[in-house]
Amino acid sequence: MIVVVSIKDDLHALAVQDRIRSTSDLPCHVVESDALIDSSGFEWTGHDGRGLEDEAYSDQNAFVSGEWRAALLGALLSGFRGRWVSDPGMTRIAANKLLQLKVAAEIG
Repeated sequence: MIVVVSIKDDLHALAVQDRIRSTSDLPCHVVESDALIDSSGFEWTGHDGRGLEDEAYSDQNAFVSGEWRAALLGALLSGFRGRWVSDPGMTRIAANKLLQLKVAAEIG
């Protein structure tokens, strides 16, 4: 089984899923990590929790979303026995804007 962890409606993730399904017999699922907040557990699809008007509720939404993200990452790091295409730890480091600016300045 192949699992692509991304965000809702990510065209790149969906293209990867389509390519894998069309070229192999392996099942491939996209986990929409931003949709987990509205689900009752880890599901392959969910609902988008964006667009909330009430700021307090929005703060709660951000907190719960972060907790779901941490739970999903913990589940993957503790239970996944396959090969990472993008290691989650390295991906998180690479996403750091200050580090990106430093590296960009170093290489011109």
